[in-house]
Amino acid sequence: MSFDLKTIILYIMCMLVPLFLLKLFQKPLTWIIRLCFGCVIGGLALFALNFVLSKTGFVFPINPLNALTVGILGVPGIILVAFIVIFA
Repeated sequence: MSFDLKTIILYIMCMLVPLFLLKLFQKPLTWIIRLCFGCVIGGLALFALNFVLSKTGFVFPINPLNALTVGILGVPGIILVAFIVIFA
């Protein structure tokens, strides 16, 4: 079986292109995964606060924007959502 130069270059490119694409999309992919994780954590935090504060009648609306705000900002996000609920 003889390989010419074009075939060898094609095999090398087929091995290097997926590695290059993986390296190219590695940082945005980790950023998206971290953002989704923060959204889930924020939703769980809002759910826990609703469970604790349900007897007082003060509830936080659980939606993706509020969950993302709480997930990214943490405690300041909870305060921000509380101010929005109170004054809106």
